[in-house]
Amino acid sequence: MLEAGDSEGWQFFDALANCHSLNKLSVSDNLLHGSIPNSISNLSTTLQYLLMGWNNLSGIVPPTIEKLSGLIKLSLVNNNLTGTIEEWVGKMINLERLNL
Repeated sequence: MLEAGDSEGWQFFDALANCHSLNKLSVSDNLLHGSIPNSISNLSTTLQYLLMGWNNLSGIVPPTIEKLSGLIKLSLVNNNLTGTIEEWVGKMINLERLNL
């Protein structure tokens, strides 16, 4: 049961930035609250699956997520996210599945 509600709670993303071969990350169904940090863009570009559904995320999806160019699937389902996706989704050329 991961918990994050402030910048300190999201520090595990910083540690994962060194995982250059990471291809799947699921933090679904946890106790993640608040905005997705901009540091999400520091994850490996080889990341293919990023699953963050069933949390209590809010705010916008940071446009820097576009740097995760290797994503095939992005799941943000069942959160409280707002805003538009046109800033970043069109730049994710490998994206095959987007669950919102």
